[in-house]
Amino acid sequence: MRGLICCVSMFLLLATAYAADDIQGKITAIDIEGRTIEISGVKIIAKNAKIENLNDTICTLADLKVGDSVDVDGIFSGPGEMTATKIEQEGVVQDQIEGSLEAVDSAARTLTISGIKVKVPAGAFLEGKKDMPITLEQLTIGTRVECEGTWTGSRELTASKVEVD
Repeated sequence: MRGLICCVSMFLLLATAYAADDIQGKITAIDIEGRTIEISGVKIIAKNAKIENLNDTICTLADLKVGDSVDVDGIFSGPGEMTATKIEQEGVVQDQIEGSLEAVDSAARTLTISGIKVKVPAGAFLEGKKDMPITLEQLTIGTRVECEGTWTGSRELTASKVEVD
């Protein structure tokens, strides 16, 4: 029985680690007192997050500034909101969001991840499992995707690539 509990615990730990969400981009606002930052309208709660500077040294939220490029790991905790576990200051990052699809609108060529709109223009590359090209119509709610592109508005990313995790 103890072995079974250990195996189940390990599975849940690995499943949780795999399901971590991610967002990358430039900081557009910082609230030191509230312990939050914002990336293009997406609120990042940093209360318990490990924060690292460009030298991979632990730092504080006060050491970051608007315009800094960051890579944030965490879990989407509400529409347009992420609870961060780690915030890494980066030199230059590709704007990106990774999470589970809430909505797919093939006609409008948009995806939604935690209330964040991802526009998918006709020229964007869509990649499924085993690096196979797919169509927008093949994406379904609940699928985990990584979208790379450019933040083009508040809570809006225009993707150049959408990849199924």
